[in-house]
Amino acid sequence: MPDHETGHGCRFRVATWNVLYSNQSGDRIVDFLDTVDADIAALQELSEQHLEHIGRQGRWHLARSPDQTGDRMSSFLGLVSKAPLPGQGVVHLQADDRPSRSPFARLTGATGTQTALRARMPVNDEPVEVLNLHLSCATNPRGRRRERAAALAALPADVPAVVLGDFNAMARRWINPAFAVPFGFRPRDLLLDERAELTTWASGHGFDGAAHGVTFPRLGLQLDQVFVRRLAVVSARILNRRFGSDHRPVVVDLTV
Repeated sequence: MPDHETGHGCRFRVATWNVLYSNQSGDRIVDFLDTVDADIAALQELSEQHLEHIGRQGRWHLARSPDQTGDRMSSFLGLVSKAPLPGQGVVHLQADDRPSRSPFARLTGATGTQTALRARMPVNDEPVEVLNLHLSCATNPRGRRRERAAALAALPADVPAVVLGDFNAMARRWINPAFAVPFGFRPRDLLLDERAELTTWASGHGFDGAAHGVTFPRLGLQLDQVFVRRLAVVSARILNRRFGSDHRPVVVDLTV
């Protein structure tokens, strides 16, 4: 993996992007990968066709795990890297006490997250844990809290780490009343700013958010983020170009 030395250590690039399942152009995904030139990219909502198209290029190493599965879609998480990824693993997020999907979510075929995808990436012989997350949209904030807690529990606490993806931190005071009945919000959830809660939760586990801005223009929200632990952020940007998705990608340069 990357071994480019800078005055501040070994520099490498990560990126995250929700490709949008209905964005059926595999060429757009390849264009994204070429454009960002990341050492490792975390992708969400990949279809089988997307995965096959990436694989046919013969230029990347690809790990995958189930993302969201429902009546209307079956998608995958992907970690796409320039070099082989040792220590790949699938983290199952379905717990016995996980809140069931609301009647509205079941009626509309809204999906729930199945797994998180992790890998251990060597950066100049230093192991860096990478965890790709896509938290459920069709649930309430406590459901997403349980998903992210289950995912983070799979990471060792003693190594540098990157947790990135689509956190679906949708709850905001101005929009919560619309979500309350369909997704089973509790009364106290009506006052919740979920992005702020997510940032506080990450900080409590030693992670800092790298990027700040809108990644989901439709609602003016930041749903996508790169959280880092024991790594230095050199630069972070949210791309205006969406490559056919409804999400903007996040690209971050880091040093160990």
